[in-house]
Amino acid sequence: MAQGASALPKAPTTARRASPPGAANPDLPVVRARRDPVDVIWNLLCSIRFAVVLNVSLAVAAMLGTVVTQMPPGIQNFDAELQRFLNDARTAYGPLADLLYWAGFYDLYNSLWFRMLVVVVVFGIVACTLNRWQPIMRQIGKPTVRVSDSFLGGLTEKAQFRAVPLSPEAAQEVLVRA
Repeated sequence: MAQGASALPKAPTTARRASPPGAANPDLPVVRARRDPVDVIWNLLCSIRFAVVLNVSLAVAAMLGTVVTQMPPGIQNFDAELQRFLNDARTAYGPLADLLYWAGFYDLYNSLWFRMLVVVVVFGIVACTLNRWQPIMRQIGKPTVRVSDSFLGGLTEKAQFRAVPLSPEAAQEVLVRA
């Protein structure tokens, strides 16, 4: 760019909608609404599919941590022991040993990506709990029991009001008026 020149701001992304013949003003751009990033993240954390993917990922990572030999604690502070461990790992895992070391599989439960996965799972659980808090409290506080007429008709114990001196027709009339 030339000295003193500034870049022009980018125009908003628009798409042209194909309209049927005879429609009014077919050249109007369709502007897509931008979604709030907080809403996108909240909806992602509250998603059942995302929760399943997170939990399966956490389970697979934990199984890998069980299958892949883990370094003894504090071995990274001692170069001789670390090299001995890595040589044993190269013997066991071949060319994948260096990749596994780089990815943190030998100290899996202390690796950054495993801890971040656990944090995201916890945030997902908290978001799902907060998202469902009000309906759950409403259900607990004032439960609504819904049964069908066929269920009530099938009950063996039925209440009868014999002490009321009204005929069934008169009682129905009173109920209709109420």
